[in-house]
Amino acid sequence: MRFRCPKCHKTLRAHDDSGGKQGKCPSCGQALAIPSVKETPTDLRTRAGKVGHARQPGQPQVRQRRTAPKGRHPDPKVREEFVRGLGPPQHREAPNADAIFRQLATSDPSPEVRSAALETWALWLPYHLHEDYYPTPYQLLEGVAKRILKEDGDAGVRQAAVTVIADLIRKKEYEEGGGRREYTDHAADRELIVNTAINDASEAVRSAAWDFMRAKKDYLEAYFNALVTAGDAACVSAIVNAIEGDSWPAKRAALEASRALGDEGGYEGLVAALADLYDDVAENALRSLRELCPSKWQEVEAAIRTDLSQMAGADVQASRELESVPRRFAGKYEAMRFAVAEDMARNGDQRAFALLASVLEDPNGIFEFRLRAATALGCLRDPRAFPILIQALRDPDEKVGLYAAKALGKFRDPRAIDPLRQLLGARDYFTRYYARGAMAQCGDPAALSRLLAMLSGRDHYERLAAAECLGGVRDSRAIRALQQASRDAEPAIREAAKRALIEAQRSEHSDGAPKPATDAP
Repeated sequence: MRFRCPKCHKTLRAHDDSGGKQGKCPSCGQALAIPSVKETPTDLRTRAGKVGHARQPGQPQVRQRRTAPKGRHPDPKVREEFVRGLGPPQHREAPNADAIFRQLATSDPSPEVRSAALETWALWLPYHLHEDYYPTPYQLLEGVAKRILKEDGDAGVRQAAVTVIADLIRKKEYEEGGGRREYTDHAADRELIVNTAINDASEAVRSAAWDFMRAKKDYLEAYFNALVTAGDAACVSAIVNAIEGDSWPAKRAALEASRALGDEGGYEGLVAALADLYDDVAENALRSLRELCPSKWQEVEAAIRTDLSQMAGADVQASRELESVPRRFAGKYEAMRFAVAEDMARNGDQRAFALLASVLEDPNGIFEFRLRAATALGCLRDPRAFPILIQALRDPDEKVGLYAAKALGKFRDPRAIDPLRQLLGARDYFTRYYARGAMAQCGDPAALSRLLAMLSGRDHYERLAAAECLGGVRDSRAIRALQQASRDAEPAIREAAKRALIEAQRSEHSDGAPKPATDAP
């Protein structure tokens, strides 16, 4: 049989034939009498007098402290203070508090009290949840929160419900990852959060749902798929906002949604992706514009290539003032032109040099473009870019120096070793690692030996950085070390080594010779 400790209310177990015996609660040490199987819940609630023993005839009954005021207090602030007072750690022994929370969260006329009841319930529950009853209390809280989200007319209460539901979803995933059984349909959770993020009348509630989804790829895919299906004006705005945000999963899901919209509605989102910090996002967006939006993009790219051809005939300083067609595309033109120049540099077209050099040398330029310009100049390997990248190593922003170091490694010029050595004292350890990688690419034996030692060491992050840096090193020792690391027990090390081997193979077949100019995309 099961019964509760009268002090801490922990659920205890005992054999059915143990009724009437004395014992102690293993949780709080309270002396108690084990009830018989025939005793009713009323009998258990009326136990008083000496702690742990039944009330004797003639002994006065001890009144138990109420956990809620009799009736409803007219002041909602008092009711809110009361319900928040039930949360941990103040009243961990409050009996039947879950019933109080449920009643106040669903029927109190004050939105503040309803929100407080729901939030405090979620805080109170872990302190009173016993594994014998798992997962019923969480199901009860989740069901109430979902009902509130669907039916409550106050935006603040619905926002509190979104927060509680999101926390419960995270807890369920954590518990299931630890072997606990699944007790809720994840598809239903996803559908509810997605519908809230799209259809709720309150912007605050929609934002709360969006904040939760940003880190969850499956939720984001469902969200953007629903937007694409709806096809309303909010779809394009949401896609652009996600692409311009800082969440990597959201960027990828929004980019896929832009591709799904195609020429009709995806153009604006794809153009926004051209300005992204990550060059692979911009590269995918440019490729999608050419494939899916040819009617709009071909004219734009033709004008941009004409503009870049004119810039190629001017020096770097003059090219900053040369903009032949920006007024036709308003503020989006700069991102468009830069993405095209970046693509030309990847294909060895030297007409891209003037724009990329001017962007990198401009200390007041767009930060993302400066980083991508350094990378593109490394791909171009134009001799004119070498002194510009050397100068960028001393940029006040260490991240610009990091990208310049990675670009200099592709030149494999021993003259870069001494300037790169200055970055070995940088505060950012990524800058130090990639500077050493660039030095090894340029032929510094000491840098190569250090990277090989890092790869065979025990520090996870040093091994990961070493694997990534060795990809561009043309040395048989680096190739052998990467081949061995590709069979490493750690998945991250294996994947980094495999990528580095692909990069080494690609660099081996690339001679870096500039390609002839062409106007074909």
